[in-house]
Amino acid sequence: MWTGPAGPGASLRRTAASRAPSARPTRTTKGRRRLRQSRSRRASSSATTPGWASSRSSSRPVVSCVEINRELRGAPGNGFHTGGIPLPEGRDGCWNSGDPSVPGNTHVSCGEGGTAQTGLSFSLKWVAQSAETSNNDGSACPGIAAPVFPSMAPTMTPAPTQQPTIGFWSDPEKPFDCAAHPNPIQVYGAQAPPPAFNTEELDLGTGDYVVIDDFSPVPPTALSPPENVNGFALMLNPDNGKTYAFICVFDELKLVRFDGTRSTDVPPGAGSLTGQRINPADSGQKVNAAAFIKTTYYYTSRLQRNGKGDTYNAIFYVSDVHTDTPSYFGPSTRRFSVKEGLLSGSVSDITNLEEEPGQVIINDGCDGCSYLVGLAAGTATTPPEVFLARIEQGGLVPEYYAVLEAASCDVYVDNPSGPGCIAGDYGAAYTYGGGGVPQQVFFTNNLGEGLFEVTAPPGGIDVPATCWNIGINGVGTEADPAAPHTRCATVSFSLTWKAASAATNQNDGSACPGLPAPVFPTPAPSSSPTAAPSSKPTAAPS
Repeated sequence: MWTGPAGPGASLRRTAASRAPSARPTRTTKGRRRLRQSRSRRASSSATTPGWASSRSSSRPVVSCVEINRELRGAPGNGFHTGGIPLPEGRDGCWNSGDPSVPGNTHVSCGEGGTAQTGLSFSLKWVAQSAETSNNDGSACPGIAAPVFPSMAPTMTPAPTQQPTIGFWSDPEKPFDCAAHPNPIQVYGAQAPPPAFNTEELDLGTGDYVVIDDFSPVPPTALSPPENVNGFALMLNPDNGKTYAFICVFDELKLVRFDGTRSTDVPPGAGSLTGQRINPADSGQKVNAAAFIKTTYYYTSRLQRNGKGDTYNAIFYVSDVHTDTPSYFGPSTRRFSVKEGLLSGSVSDITNLEEEPGQVIINDGCDGCSYLVGLAAGTATTPPEVFLARIEQGGLVPEYYAVLEAASCDVYVDNPSGPGCIAGDYGAAYTYGGGGVPQQVFFTNNLGEGLFEVTAPPGGIDVPATCWNIGINGVGTEADPAAPHTRCATVSFSLTWKAASAATNQNDGSACPGLPAPVFPTPAPSSSPTAAPSSKPTAAPS
């Protein structure tokens, strides 16, 4: 607020005593603004000399005026002001006669000519903003009350207002269109970086991956410099029935929800996930395998044969991702880990398997349990292994795990490349079914060997209690708390080839929750050409 040196004064108003007229600022040729104040007065019938009269009668014919000069310093457009001007009657030397015929009429400014004028003061009170003008004049409607001005003059530096709190789910990204994209989905880049990672759908007829435009590129990978991502998974939000895409930005160890134009950090953002090294000798922290069980995000970094430390060969999780306040569970809470050296190959992705009451997919005596499933890579001479992590009933913590050995390379069924083992990681995993339909689990081979389904014999995959290793401290099984951890070699399962799949790298996979498995091409192509038909009919059998 700006005031004159004498301090703030009263607003300009008309009273019975002063009858002060309205005022307006005008600009002189020198750029100054003067407050001109005119006032009509009637001179008393006996007035013959200038000056103040002790009383005023209604018969004064002479008009008198007073001018008060005040320079407003600062830039033009200083606003709209009011002024209170105390000029009590009876003070000599302030009121100049407007009649030039009065003898001795010597006009003076108020304040000159002695002590009678000392103590006079006025102020200009800022009441509203006013833009700069020129060649102007003003007026107000007669008889109306003064408008209601702002209660306070604005400060030079207004304090910032607090931004409203915006919840994580108040403005989510575009939902993933499961009806338009029912086939297996991968996020991957041929190199990283560049180019940016794309979200792509498997064409079951050709084995190629087709870019999903409205989810490509994954926004963090399109930055400069681009960021690395993995741990892709799709989640069905039970609050609105829509599916959303999530991925880990492991350069910042954060989980984000994304579409093709933007991404939002899952609160609290960077540094909230627990990073792991792929190999003990490697630098940097990563997350490269993930899946949702309902609204809990489970993640790891390439469960493998070797690895030491608090985060190696471990599975961590984030619960209540469908809310604005998810919870994170890392090494400081109950930690689940796989014993070093137990897996023969790397588990490069995991997916969910959720039994409904009465369903038996994993025959282990745990009715309606949920599992995380991975496929450990084999070699050209050794079969892969199925990895299972069982979630405690009624909870979220991975409680037991099992490593299921295949009996031989005959585990592969309907493989168009013929019998034998297959090398390469299984870097993308997918789950179909649910809602009363038993779930099915699939994996794609990173070397382009195809899409395979983990199939069970009638009655489910038998996993006895001796095969379920306790996921803490590397000791104990469900059958014997003191028993060492072990692989299970007595389990029967198959890996059935379902469709072609192009080679991928730096990838992760997911499928829309609750969808039934797509219709795959049938039959699988034979490994060698069939014999040409004979040119003549063959003889009838004897």
